[in-house]
Amino acid sequence: MISIYSAIIIENDPLLREMMSESITIHRPEITIVAVDSPNEARIFLEDGQIDILVAGLPFSAKILSELSAILESITDDTPIVLCADEEVDIPPPEFGGWVARTARLARPPLLDALLEAIDRQILSRRDTILHDISLPSFIQLLHHDRKTCTLSIVSGRKHGHLFMRRGELVHAALPAKTGRQAALEILTWPSPVVRMANRLRARQTIFENISSLLLDSSILIDHTLATL
Repeated sequence: MISIYSAIIIENDPLLREMMSESITIHRPEITIVAVDSPNEARIFLEDGQIDILVAGLPFSAKILSELSAILESITDDTPIVLCADEEVDIPPPEFGGWVARTARLARPPLLDALLEAIDRQILSRRDTILHDISLPSFIQLLHHDRKTCTLSIVSGRKHGHLFMRRGELVHAALPAKTGRQAALEILTWPSPVVRMANRLRARQTIFENISSLLLDSSILIDHTLATL
């Protein structure tokens, strides 16, 4: 099963964290899971714009609620959220706006069926475009010509990464172990990619190079790879 979506689980109880992570992995193998124990630990993943949905376990703790609220308000713009909160936790109503408006609330610990249903519903609400077996460099050229602002989540075999474009320019790329120009060049050489395009951008700029130069370098790498086969 190809992993198309990325989710982060924030839960300070290790048993609950493992339970939610394993349940989602078993029943929704198309979702890649990152599990952390605090909102602050999740910050780097949210800053890189690599997360499609956030699942947070919220105990009755004013400190954790404050940390989570601050991160969600300052970093994410439209990332859907599933919040599994203790009954005593006082969450503002959806009409409060901000991150609360895009949050589905469940009990903590959540019922498995309810958790999976909430995740499915939240992901479907994004209405992203998914493309199969395209020429990624050619597609990037088209987005450059159209001056698109978007996030591309790319999967090729067991590899997955992200490209971020602002007004047609490639401004950031992210792989699990690297970011920036080198990550972009690696992703652009992947064969038979599955590409999910979302019309939003959440990433700091790490690439300042002209996109034509990047595409030229990637084509050289592709030719070299084909020549060695």
